[in-house]
Amino acid sequence: MGNRAFGVTAVSTLFLCLALPLPLLAQSSDPCKDVQSQQDWDSGSSPVYHEAMELTKILDQHGFTVDCIRRSKQEQIFKGQKGAAWYKTNQGVFEVLFFPKNNGARLNVTERSERDGRYLYSVQGASDTFDSSKPMRFIQDGNKVFEVWGDAKLAESLSHKFQHP
Repeated sequence: MGNRAFGVTAVSTLFLCLALPLPLLAQSSDPCKDVQSQQDWDSGSSPVYHEAMELTKILDQHGFTVDCIRRSKQEQIFKGQKGAAWYKTNQGVFEVLFFPKNNGARLNVTERSERDGRYLYSVQGASDTFDSSKPMRFIQDGNKVFEVWGDAKLAESLSHKFQHP
């Protein structure tokens, strides 16, 4: 009887999952639709909240309509970094790493190799390498570094508008 009860519970759980509307199941995959992610951003607790919101205005002037901004998982991956933000725009998704304004952003990124469809990047001054399934582009503009993953057209557009040596 114990096994039968487990079987009924498992089947009921499976049926419940299958009965849920697809948008409810997919919600967590889009940070723009995730309520907790939105609340985290809207709280203003990100160390780069104000700079990221100001960048939204500049992006808009350059034809990038920002759908949403969220906190980035890359907020503190480089020494001296102030923070990072994740952007979803009408032209694609990218992250922006922010550094203190008086220091500027000087990341020396080198694509080390491509093997078995993987890309390896090393960053001067960082002990780790980035291992990526898609090519990455790093676009430096003042105290900001735009990071684009796997979207050459978006990277080219951002580079044309923002890259300044």
